[in-house]
Amino acid sequence: MRSVLCALFALFMTNAALAEIAEGTIKVVDNEKQTVTLDDGSQFKLSSEFDFTALSEGVEVTIAYDLINGINIVTDMQIWE
Repeated sequence: MRSVLCALFALFMTNAALAEIAEGTIKVVDNEKQTVTLDDGSQFKLSSEFDFTALSEGVEVTIAYDLINGINIVTDMQIWE
């Protein structure tokens, strides 16, 4: 079921052809650096407009991102509750 949802999520995203997808559990939220780190150690940069109050350790997410200049820039995020 989760794989199907992730596939649909990727299908309807803007720039889906360019974006990569990552899944995992949030390990660290760094508001100052505007980053989240997943349980596998991968780190993602969020825009300053992003609502960080919705993020906390232990939350499962699916992240769509673009790799720009060696930085994983989040283009979309699904929070699984």
